[in-house]
Amino acid sequence: MASESADDINVGVALSTALLLPKDLNRNAELSEYENYALMLQHSVQREASSMMKEIKSLESRMKKLEDQAEAATKAQTLALEKAESAEAVKKVAEAEKREAEAKKAQAEKELQQALATKEAEVKEADEKAYAQGWPTS
Repeated sequence: MASESADDINVGVALSTALLLPKDLNRNAELSEYENYALMLQHSVQREASSMMKEIKSLESRMKKLEDQAEAATKAQTLALEKAESAEAVKKVAEAEKREAEAKKAQAEKELQQALATKEAEVKEADEKAYAQGWPTS
């Protein structure tokens, strides 16, 4: 009896397995199909993400290069402006010195004219005095 009971159990399990197995196989096949599809999508997304990351790194590198170029251009522009301002300041100083030199020249010419006029007057007075005293004049 015990052996019949065990046989009955084995037959019952075999029947249950046989009845459930096609459903399970189909379900497992569907799940496997979905899992394979999900894995395929996951790999596709990973490849796309990797490609995008490479592109992002490339764009970041180009942006950094452009930022460096812009910074260098800004520095060059600032330096050029400083030089232009310095040249303008030197020009203003030179113009002021020129005006001062021209004023000194005009003053010196005026003083020279006055000195010449004074000398001419002195010479004329000396000539007149000498003439009055009877000395021959040139």
